[in-house]
Amino acid sequence: MAEARARFLEASGTFEPLGVVRRHPFLSLGGAFAAGIGMNRLVRTAPYLSLLPVGVQIAGLAAKLGLLALDKSSK
Repeated sequence: MAEARARFLEASGTFEPLGVVRRHPFLSLGGAFAAGIGMNRLVRTAPYLSLLPVGVQIAGLAAKLGLLALDKSSK
């Protein structure tokens, strides 16, 4: 448990959540607007898809922490 906590703190210390927004504010605004419209339409069609952003965030965090085995040969 202590090793996992140390890995989490190490990964979270190097990750800046708003870095992309600070570097590209207008692109981020446009992307957020388009994503909001798209999610609104998806949720009307299939309400369970509203959990999609949470799943993407969890997968991204797991990949940063090394908990998700990604295929490195595809790069």
